[in-house]
Amino acid sequence: MLTLLVLWVGFLGAAAVTGASLVRVDETDEPFCYASVIGLLVLPAPLLVISLFAPLTWWQFAAVWLLIPAVLWAWRRPSLPRPGWWPLGVMLAANAWSSSGPVMLYDTGLYHYPLLQWLDEIGTVPNQALLHHRFGFSSAWIAAPAALDEGWLDGRTAAILNGLLMALAMYHFAIVLSRWLRGPARPRDGYFVAAYLLCFLFGGLTQRFEVSLSPNWPVALAAVLASAAPASVALLLAGGAAGIKLSALPLVALWAIPVLWRERKLGTCLIAAVLLLPPIAANLVATGCPLYPSAIACLDADARTYARPVQMETSNWARWERGEMTNASLLRMDWVGGWVVRHWNAHLMTLTIMSLLVAAWRRQWDYGAWCALGGLLYVFAAAPDFRFALGYLAALCGYALAGTSLNLGWRGISAFGLATLGALGLLANSWSHEQAYRRIFGLKEPTFSLDRTLRPNRIRHHQGQTRRERGIGFDYFTPAQSDQCWGVQQPCTPSFVPKLRLCHPEQGLRGGLCR
Repeated sequence: MLTLLVLWVGFLGAAAVTGASLVRVDETDEPFCYASVIGLLVLPAPLLVISLFAPLTWWQFAAVWLLIPAVLWAWRRPSLPRPGWWPLGVMLAANAWSSSGPVMLYDTGLYHYPLLQWLDEIGTVPNQALLHHRFGFSSAWIAAPAALDEGWLDGRTAAILNGLLMALAMYHFAIVLSRWLRGPARPRDGYFVAAYLLCFLFGGLTQRFEVSLSPNWPVALAAVLASAAPASVALLLAGGAAGIKLSALPLVALWAIPVLWRERKLGTCLIAAVLLLPPIAANLVATGCPLYPSAIACLDADARTYARPVQMETSNWARWERGEMTNASLLRMDWVGGWVVRHWNAHLMTLTIMSLLVAAWRRQWDYGAWCALGGLLYVFAAAPDFRFALGYLAALCGYALAGTSLNLGWRGISAFGLATLGALGLLANSWSHEQAYRRIFGLKEPTFSLDRTLRPNRIRHHQGQTRRERGIGFDYFTPAQSDQCWGVQQPCTPSFVPKLRLCHPEQGLRGGLCR
């Protein structure tokens, strides 16, 4: 916990300087939150570029996160926004404790953390997706903690950035909620109250984003903030989100239109475009396809042949939630009945329709709402899972409540008091989830310990519960009882891969994988 707090203070300083230098945030609702989120989305990008040439190390992280803010500060001399220190401190402390607990998200054990280990120990490897297709999902969001995953923090960085973003979102929520309840409220306060509330409820009940490496959380937060920001700020948020997950590319295209046409800020568009280059370059190296898992612009026929079934599997899983390959085309519509009744889909779809109707009836609709609707439709066309569309749905819910205020006039409702209540709710939710997690997996680590007070829990390893498989010229591991590698020694893949060999045996894994 204390380690996270110390690191987060440094991260916030670097991120706030970076964000405030790149774009004017003083026209936004909460300049410190916007500047910090922009900086946190932008600064990991150079590390993904470095991974193309070498494994990532802590001194590379330090160089990037110190040098870029220093250069921007000397060049732009921005006016730095200041937060409300007390509510921010409460949220940082609560999230530091929550994020120091056991990492729970299924996908983090499946491929997020194994991919982090690849970047830390080997770098981005040519054709590494041959070992498992999910290793082709390159993301700067995983590169940043990969650079710190050694020494004192070995195996303990999985939640280092998501926890900080959660603290910023909860801090922003406490600020706007206090104004919305006691007055006078700003026009966007109702928007943020509804948008954040949906994000927290969905994450707290189903995902626990703050204890994972999931890139869905920063993309969702970027979508929420962008939909209520000036176009130039929104474009940088969209560019940073797309640099983390290329599925946010439609958001970049939509926000580039007003920036080019109305504001004519070519420099902002160039920055957003540059942020797209690291994941595109990493995808080319890892898979041969720049927009992987899309087969568009793949370098050769083999890469296209490989990418198409992966894309089909993604859409098949989201529509059918079953393993066998079927024609999961959007236009077939035979998947709709089963999809609606699965999980939370019926409730969230109803909420989406109601939000659209209320926002249109109240005339709380602007270009940001169109961008959110466009992102939502894109997700539904590609892979209709609400995890991927959370930010867009939250933004539409926010527009339904935008411009409202309770104005109770209770001066005792302060941002600090609401932050304290939110922190207690977060800790209670963390405790209940952790107890269930420990029972399911038979973990023996206590909830309260001196080690957790100092640093995050180490991710599960289970090196003894693996099988050693033999490739051509190298060995790799597969889990014996599940498809999750967690912190097992790399290379590890969920299943056996036949006829896999090293492209250049003299270079080891760094030389790439071939069939």
